[in-house]
Amino acid sequence: MDKCRNKLIIKKERSWKMLKIKNNYFNILSTTIAIILIAIFPLNVYAMPFKDLEDKKFDWARPYVEKMYNLGVVSGKSQNVFAPSDPIKRQEFIVMLIKALGEESKVKGKLLPKDFTKQEKIQNWAKEYIAYSIEKGIITGEDYKNFRPDENLKRYEAVIFITKALGFENEAKSIKNLNLPFKDIYTLSFETRKYLQVIINKNIMSGVDKENFKPYDAITRAQAAKILSQVSKFAKNTKLLSGRIQNVNYINGSIEILKGDTVENYEVEKEASLFKEDAKGNLAKIGLNDLKKYQNVNYIIKSNRIIYLEVLYSEEVNKTEETYEGKIKALNPQNNYLIIEKLDGSISTFIIDSNTKCFINNKNVPLTDSLIGQRVSIATVNGKVLEIEIIGENKEVKGILKGVILNASPPYIIIENSDTGQIESLLLSLSVEINRNDKLATLNELLGGDLVTVTVTNGNVTKIIAESAEKTLTGMIKAIKYTNKTPIITFILSDGNTKDFEVDNQIKIMKNGAAAKISDLKISDEATVVVRYDKIMAISAKTVKKELNGIIKEISHSSLNYSKITIIDEKGNEDYINITPNTEVIKDKKYITVYDLKPDYNIKAVLEGEEAKSIEVFVKQSLNTLKGKIKYIHKDVMVIIIDIETEKGLETKEIHYSTNTQVFKGNRSVVLSRITDYFIEGDDILIVGKFEGGLFKADILIDLTIER
Repeated sequence: MDKCRNKLIIKKERSWKMLKIKNNYFNILSTTIAIILIAIFPLNVYAMPFKDLEDKKFDWARPYVEKMYNLGVVSGKSQNVFAPSDPIKRQEFIVMLIKALGEESKVKGKLLPKDFTKQEKIQNWAKEYIAYSIEKGIITGEDYKNFRPDENLKRYEAVIFITKALGFENEAKSIKNLNLPFKDIYTLSFETRKYLQVIINKNIMSGVDKENFKPYDAITRAQAAKILSQVSKFAKNTKLLSGRIQNVNYINGSIEILKGDTVENYEVEKEASLFKEDAKGNLAKIGLNDLKKYQNVNYIIKSNRIIYLEVLYSEEVNKTEETYEGKIKALNPQNNYLIIEKLDGSISTFIIDSNTKCFINNKNVPLTDSLIGQRVSIATVNGKVLEIEIIGENKEVKGILKGVILNASPPYIIIENSDTGQIESLLLSLSVEINRNDKLATLNELLGGDLVTVTVTNGNVTKIIAESAEKTLTGMIKAIKYTNKTPIITFILSDGNTKDFEVDNQIKIMKNGAAAKISDLKISDEATVVVRYDKIMAISAKTVKKELNGIIKEISHSSLNYSKITIIDEKGNEDYINITPNTEVIKDKKYITVYDLKPDYNIKAVLEGEEAKSIEVFVKQSLNTLKGKIKYIHKDVMVIIIDIETEKGLETKEIHYSTNTQVFKGNRSVVLSRITDYFIEGDDILIVGKFEGGLFKADILIDLTIER
């Protein structure tokens, strides 16, 4: 801090006020006028006002003074004088060092220890900073016993203060062998030389030439500005921001900088100080057009406008940038490699490091395994990846859920793709919709092994439909197919849906409470099944028996002793019965074969599913009654076509009559030859008769429509 810091004292008198600045007094009117002028013509708060830095011999120092001035670390000895060649005092350097660290707010209220000697020599503006430095461990040992605040700061003393301020002491103490080129440092203690080794290695200070450090020389105010600029790179000064340029708009003078995980947009002040660093840490003035994408920068802002910016040195500067698109096949941040399958199918390996950034929807995300399988665009320089941008895809993925990773940024799920067999990591949208087992659910309710159908929109999972890996279903067997390598059973489920399930090789089957084989399962069996990944692991079936009465219409035989008969049931509907070698066929209380069955036999069948367990034949037929509406009459062949309402809907039946058929209009007998005079299309009709040879032959015809 400067010795010339002014102390303001306001004295009240009866009719006027005086400002005392040291020993000079000015009328309050002059002060008031000055304040008014400042209000009307505001000063550029970040413009450096020091005229004595305009000398060319201080060109090297001007960038560092500007930086420290805009950070509030240094000020002038007067409004226009910086005094760059003046030596800096020990107490001044301590104050500047704490400010460069960004810890100025921590000094308030700090008191010097009572045993700290010669406190009266410390300026009031420095006391809190020195007290904080003692507390922080910067001022220790001989410096604590005899601080000498007004003495000029020597170069080796700066080394000690900086090492302790930045917390490099342990690193310095761990050094076993020194590698310093300077011939003039051997009067320094071994401990101090270790400190110097750290400071040189980190490029915070350097020698005055290749062979000399000049440890006992005083540090000038200009030199202090450069040293403190280097210190600020290792500090956590919130006023000095860091980031990487993402885009520069040269027309409107704005710049996008990746700061942390987000991209910030700033306007660049027209008179902003822009510099570029070389390998030795020297700063050279540049223009807006010299700013390029992917440059790492430190910068200072006022009202969201950049007033100071320095491009940090990088070996990658000015090298050719190349971009590629493809899919990430492998990613290993620990071993610093990235493998991409390019759009042409070729495989390439690239280098990644801690400076490689990854973006999803313009948001920075960490490099993790969750990115494997993602389609990306990468920007590289000499095989080193600077930036990875996730390209959003729209797709649907079905498979088995392997994991839900919620503690990542962004969170993601891992799926074994059922189509490709590959493991995929899919990034989750913040508003993902989840349904599990037909109910709304949360990410925490998803379980590894769930069957999932995932909707991906613009590269993010927006919808997940999940089913439990293992579930129990009830229903009825509709079909059993043996056309595949493993049998397929079709179920009519309890909710009315029909679904096919593959039979697992290790399936456990129970039927009617006993162990069974798949061949024991029959169509129409009621069953409870345990399904895992759409494979039946276990099934418990129960026979459903029913009786069916009717007249045989047709019989067909196969070469495997299996037969199929078509019957007309009591309601006139056709039904089908499968007869197996195990079917019992009885007629007149005697066992007969299926080949003894004839059309027109009246039978009663006991069925399990569609298979007949037993058939009993009755030779005598009972009459059947049909009711419907006359569709039309073929008088010449003695056939009436009627429509009958059945459970399946409207069915058309063919009715045969003969000269022996009795015909009635209501309760009045009608001569058969005049049937078309009384039986009209659309009339309701009742027929009594029987099936013979698959035909329904009417014994009685009654037209129920009396009046039209």
